[in-house]
Amino acid sequence: DDCSPDIEVARVGEEFEAADPRVRFCRQEVNLDAVRNHWFLLAEAKGKYFMWAYDDDLYEATLVERLVERLEANANAILCACDVSIIDDKDQVTRVEKLSSLRGDEAWRRVRRSFFFYPTSNIYLTVLGLFRTAPMHAKGIRPELGCLGFNTSMEVPFLARVSLAGEIISVDEALLLYRSHEDSRYIKELARIN
Repeated sequence: DDCSPDIEVARVGEEFEAADPRVRFCRQEVNLDAVRNHWFLLAEAKGKYFMWAYDDDLYEATLVERLVERLEANANAILCACDVSIIDDKDQVTRVEKLSSLRGDEAWRRVRRSFFFYPTSNIYLTVLGLFRTAPMHAKGIRPELGCLGFNTSMEVPFLARVSLAGEIISVDEALLLYRSHEDSRYIKELARIN
C-alpha cells in the first residue's frame, strides 16, 4: 500500500495477511510514487513468482493459476501475461487487448524486437503479468524512474530488459480487467504530456 488515504486499504490488507501466512501486507509511511513502490515490491518478493496488482483493476479467480501453468510449461519464460479487458469507471468493457504476438506463432527472437520500439504495441500490458522472481533479482532488473516527473511509459525500457533475460509469453484468455478512467494516474499524466 503506497500510503493510500483510504483506511479500507489497510483493513483489507491486514485481513488477508491474518488469513493466509503466505501474504505479507506492507504499508508505506509516505507515498513513494508508482515506480519506487514497484521497486519496493520487487525487492521484497520472496516467492517463486510475483506480480504488481492495482486496487482499481479486477482479476478473474483463475488468473494466477493459468499464468503459473503456462510459466511451468515453458522453462525459458520469465514473464507470462494474459489478454486484457479494458474497463471504464462503471466496470464496462470498452475493448479487449489480445496479446496474440506472444503466443508462440512467431519465433521469440523476432517477437522480442518489438519490446525495443516506442511507441509500442499493446505488449506494454505484459507488465501486469506474472514474473519469475529469481531471474529478476539475479539480473537486477527493475522499473525505470520516469523522466521529468512522469512515470507514463516506464514499462517500455523495463520490459526491454526483461525480454533480454527470458521469454515473455501470454495466455489466450482475458483474465485481467484493467481500469482506464479519467482519474487514473496514467490518464492524468498523458493529459499533462499532451
